[in-house]
Amino acid sequence: MKAPSCYVALVFTAILIVGCNVPPETSLTPEVIERPNPQTEPPPLPVIDPTPVIVIGEALEVSQTCLYDAQINTTTELEDIIVSPRKAFIRSWVLRNTGACDWEDVTLVFVSGEQLGGKNAYAIPQTSIGEPAALSLELIAPLKPGQYQSVWRLQAPDGRAFGPDIHIYAVVQATETSLTPQAGQAVISEDGCVLDADFVTDVTVPDGSALNAGVSFTKIWRMQNIGTCKWGEGYSLVYAAGSRMGGQASIPVPPTAVGATADIAIELTAPAKEGGYTGWWKLQTPEGTPFGVWPYVRISVVSAPANTPVSVSPAQTAYSDYIHNITTHAREIYLDGQARGNRSNVFSKVGDSITDTPAFLVPIGNGKYKLQGYTYLQPVITYFSTTTARTGNSFNNISLSAVSGWNSFDMGNPDKVAGTCQAMTPLQCEYSLVKPSLSIIMIGTNDASGGLDIAGYHRNIQAMVEVSIAEGVIPVLSTIPHNQGGDARAYNGVITTIATTYNVPWMDFHDAIWDLPNHGISDDGVHPSVPPTGETANFSTDNLQYGHTVRNLLVLHVLDVLWRQALY
Repeated sequence: MKAPSCYVALVFTAILIVGCNVPPETSLTPEVIERPNPQTEPPPLPVIDPTPVIVIGEALEVSQTCLYDAQINTTTELEDIIVSPRKAFIRSWVLRNTGACDWEDVTLVFVSGEQLGGKNAYAIPQTSIGEPAALSLELIAPLKPGQYQSVWRLQAPDGRAFGPDIHIYAVVQATETSLTPQAGQAVISEDGCVLDADFVTDVTVPDGSALNAGVSFTKIWRMQNIGTCKWGEGYSLVYAAGSRMGGQASIPVPPTAVGATADIAIELTAPAKEGGYTGWWKLQTPEGTPFGVWPYVRISVVSAPANTPVSVSPAQTAYSDYIHNITTHAREIYLDGQARGNRSNVFSKVGDSITDTPAFLVPIGNGKYKLQGYTYLQPVITYFSTTTARTGNSFNNISLSAVSGWNSFDMGNPDKVAGTCQAMTPLQCEYSLVKPSLSIIMIGTNDASGGLDIAGYHRNIQAMVEVSIAEGVIPVLSTIPHNQGGDARAYNGVITTIATTYNVPWMDFHDAIWDLPNHGISDDGVHPSVPPTGETANFSTDNLQYGHTVRNLLVLHVLDVLWRQALY
């Protein structure tokens, strides 16, 4: 579980969200925010960079000016986002560079209002004149209910703002829970200082972790002293409500200075019966006065095959920064798919030769893998290995929607699977026969290499996402890797924009291998590299210097987080 406060990230393409449940709080009278009228507000003035550019040669000096300006092409900024206290949420825009110079070293800066958990400034990726830039901010709702406004502006390298104001409107509403515990309040001590605590992160056992019945585990919360009183000897964490899971009634809290954090560990045992369980805990003084936010633990107890190693995925992994948009929407798609008869422990593969290869996931399906330091991924491998998808388990199945040489236009061509499914696209055919709960989708390398119409590519990816959602299949999009013969970043911009628009999961394979030798690409300039031994499922340090090995490990992490947070 968690109490309030969540991981915050900004991505200028789309984002992995991790929300957190918060106990209810006393409602406050919301403050009414006056909004600017978009019909009457004067347009922002463009910024002119007066710095002269000197061209030396035959004593010739030429002075130029650089015009910075931007336009919001699509936005949801005038819509209220209704969110629970301390919940993570996203606001997205598509901006266009309407100035006369490329955006380099341009930043987005906070101007006024409520910062909503964001930083003061974020770097904008380089954007050419006339090109769009997808922008998404992952923010955190304040603890207190009410109406909040946040205003942001683009800023040129010389520090001057340009383009329109970017507004965010959030309405924070208290929510009910089945346990209705108190969120916890700041308390004035007898000495006159303030006792208060905030949740920082789950160090172990993140929300929704699936555990075998009866297994013992260690839950660690990281809490911060946000009051003005030092936590001294005798402070403790005590059981408050919900499932106690065999935990002690009271756990000592280490002495913690004002502003510092403390990791608080408790030994628990998963209940014997399958189902979901939540236990609440609270901090208290030596005199027994409770204060601050209540942390909680939420698990799902499952039955596991005999001799399955028990391991709990950590809250953060080396690949967390490359996994985005794991939200409640994925859970909603999954539940719809279950009603349609989709199979929870089956996934599909969608793509071209980078997916249609023995190097991608097949060794895992064949049992030829070495997890090395990633043994916590064994349960999710077991989960997706026990059911036949069509020709094999999900890892080594021959997919009808992953064929070498295909581009995004082939995915919409019924002729490609006419011998198997009549009047269906390859994706529809795959879904109809396999009935997966989710699909791993990476297509676009051949589009980029051939310079195919990017607007058409956008329509194709959008259609694939819409078909997936309509069939109750969670579409997990992936960026394509670096391509020496095409502009991979342009096509990746489409992928991340669509993932943000439809609020579906995506992984950034491109950036995950960017720092590897040759950007994780083999000598052909197109396909991910493979270790000399060919062991793309041996996750040793040496093998993780190759693109295909990283992709396999990244996909396992995506499957793991979806299994724990959406497929329960």
